Amino acid sequence: MHIVPVIDIKAGQAVRAIAGQRRQYRPLTSKLCNSSELSAVLESLRSLYAFDTFYLADIDRIMGWGDNRATIDMLCDHHQELAFWLDAGFSQPEELAWLEGRCNITPVLGSESIGSLDKYRALRQTIRKPYILSLDYLQGRFRGPAELEHHPELWPDAVLVMELDRVGTGAGPHYCRLTEHPVEGRHYRIYAAGGVRGIDDLLRLEEAHVDGVLVATALHDGRLDRGVLIAAASRASN
Repeated sequence: MHIVPVIDIKAGQAVRAIAGQRRQYRPLTSKLCNSSELSAVLESLRSLYAFDTFYLADIDRIMGWGDNRATIDMLCDHHQELAFWLDAGFSQPEELAWLEGRCNITPVLGSESIGSLDKYRALRQTIRKPYILSLDYLQGRFRGPAELEHHPELWPDAVLVMELDRVGTGAGPHYCRLTEHPVEGRHYRIYAAGGVRGIDDLLRLEEAHVDGVLVATALHDGRLDRGVLIAAASRASN
């Protein structure tokens, strides 16, 4: 089970995401650190466990309010040893240009930001490196081009199933949707995003052949502690 911590960024700070209500996101409060500054949050997560990959969401860019590019550039430059998955609301091919040459940033194409299947194809053709597709859902409905949801031949090697309204709520993953991705013949890795509460969810997701999870609240609230993370890594290596 590959566990990927999420850092949501708004106005240059890490924020706590709740139910996809992005206008309501406020600076992060955490048991791991007393700061919402990005470097402090990242270092506190690395002190908890030796995570190798972090998911960054530029909330301002996704919502069209501005961007956090300079802050993200600094963070990624300072941590060349880490891998970063970045959702910055990419919707036009030219928006991907600034990632050229950045070996430790993998773009995430969020379906909610893509206006049509043709737009998705244009983005995919522009990317000269591996990328990740996020299949975004809100209140049970797919957000994005309808043709993209059920055509895995159009998907890359890693796919997120993002339940926006479950983020930060402790509601649990959407197991029914995740089991729609049978392991037999699957060419992509599947990641659950939204609602993961703790060890019981990790175990159940492993049984469902989910390859990884995106988590934030369960880490900052202490429900996924160091012991649980080490145990999860041990099971993955066996």
